[in-house]
Amino acid sequence: MGEVHFLRAYAYFDLARHYGGVPIIEKVYGLNEESFEVKRNTFDECVTFILADIEKAIALLPATYKEETKSIGRATSTAAYALKARTLLYAASPLHNTSNDKGKWTTASIATKEAIDFAENNGFALYQNSDYKKVFTDKRNSEVLFDYNFSNVPGAGLDIVCQPNSYGGWSVYTPSQTMVNAFELTNGKLPEDPTSGYDSQNPYVNRDPRFYANILYNGASFRGTAVEIFAGGKDSQQGDQGWNATETGYHWRKYMSETIRFGSEGSNQNWIIFRLAELYLNYAETLQELGQDDLARQYINKIRNRQSVKMPNLTESGEALKNVYEVKDR
Repeated sequence: MGEVHFLRAYAYFDLARHYGGVPIIEKVYGLNEESFEVKRNTFDECVTFILADIEKAIALLPATYKEETKSIGRATSTAAYALKARTLLYAASPLHNTSNDKGKWTTASIATKEAIDFAENNGFALYQNSDYKKVFTDKRNSEVLFDYNFSNVPGAGLDIVCQPNSYGGWSVYTPSQTMVNAFELTNGKLPEDPTSGYDSQNPYVNRDPRFYANILYNGASFRGTAVEIFAGGKDSQQGDQGWNATETGYHWRKYMSETIRFGSEGSNQNWIIFRLAELYLNYAETLQELGQDDLARQYINKIRNRQSVKMPNLTESGEALKNVYEVKDR
């Protein structure tokens, strides 16, 4: 019952974030109904409905499942707290909180801190492996609050649609230049900053470690060879399987396997729905809206200071902090 309440809450959250208010269905319809027309509920009504399901899920579900085989893809009260926090953050956002009601930001902030505390008290923590990429490939690591596993069906999954064409991938989803530009240099400055030391002739040197874990760029080492996106390279539109080449000049490294055999395997990593780092960043967002910049910076810098990142701390305040946060760490 707890899992069902969680799944219905998650399904309604997903509908509401895409479409705003949607019809809330609380009865089972039969074939002989006179009408299937249902009035659309407001976004706030949907939030109230979602939160009611979440509270029921929290009361019924365990915080964790100790056995690995029983935990993947199954809801827990930890995941329910995370869903509650995300739902209330959306409700407080400018899209749905046009009057900027600070009460909604306070409610979201309290719920997010509650989710963080609950997760940490049940053994979750930022993943501290020295290789940041493994946050997304090491299954059930300490940061993951809720995820599910790909089915390992040959020719299916995330890898084949994202990897470069010369490796057997389709380049369906690729990063944009805007996203690439959002990664700082190791000194904490953005490429657009004239004092950053950015070299347009060597644009991928001395970048935030998260850049190398997320982006495959021209010359990046992947699966034992260099990625060749330059004109005429093996991953370009002039290379073998050029019809599958990237149209942005980049590919994803995030989540990608370097050992998968496309002919006989499919993706087998876990897809993360909630992780602790998101809660830290969401909490920081609510704190900024409430004028608590010092505490907001602490939670952002926890992520920037993780073992595999070690980026300079943010020091900005006010609107400058909001702007930096939106560009750099979201």
